[in-house]
Amino acid sequence: MRSPTSARILVVGAGIAGLGTARALARAGFAAEVVERQRTWQEAGAGIYLPGNAARALRALDLEHAVVDKAVVITSQRVCDHRGRLLVEVDVAGLWNGVGPCLALQRADLHAVLLEGAEVPIRMDVDVRGLHHGNGPLTVEFGGGDAAEYDLVIGADGIHSSVRALAFGSEAAARPVGQVGWRFVADCPTQVTTWSVMLGHRSAFL
Repeated sequence: MRSPTSARILVVGAGIAGLGTARALARAGFAAEVVERQRTWQEAGAGIYLPGNAARALRALDLEHAVVDKAVVITSQRVCDHRGRLLVEVDVAGLWNGVGPCLALQRADLHAVLLEGAEVPIRMDVDVRGLHHGNGPLTVEFGGGDAAEYDLVIGADGIHSSVRALAFGSEAAARPVGQVGWRFVADCPTQVTTWSVMLGHRSAFL
């Protein structure tokens, strides 16, 4: 049995979850590495909102200041009805006081901070084709025909996770739960100065 810090760990997926996990493992002394099936880094979506507990998690990774430098601090949230009439205004700065600031930033900027601070080897254009578990470590087969042994494999490869399918079968695929979010980039109206949402019948505009 290997000691915890000598265990080999593979993180599949170099998105926000995978890179954050990899840095946490590295800082805990584990021998971790990351593989990513994409050949090059792509634009990582539009924007993302991080509540105070996310800032606290980034602080534990020693990345909070780097993210704050790229973000807008959100101090309040406005909730309106479908006509724009104010229902409630939440003092999120007070709500998360002592925990961390609430932040809004581009997902690509958050990804860039995590990528720079990964502290582990990252291999691009590598997909996982097989997982084999005997009495010892896991044998992982990669798309290029090579294989390696790991004590733990972490699937952080998104909604169409190959790790989940290999470990639990195709019947374990993600299933819709009735919520759909459409994201797009648009100019912000001058009267909108903070996090704002309009609530309608079975829908919301944030």
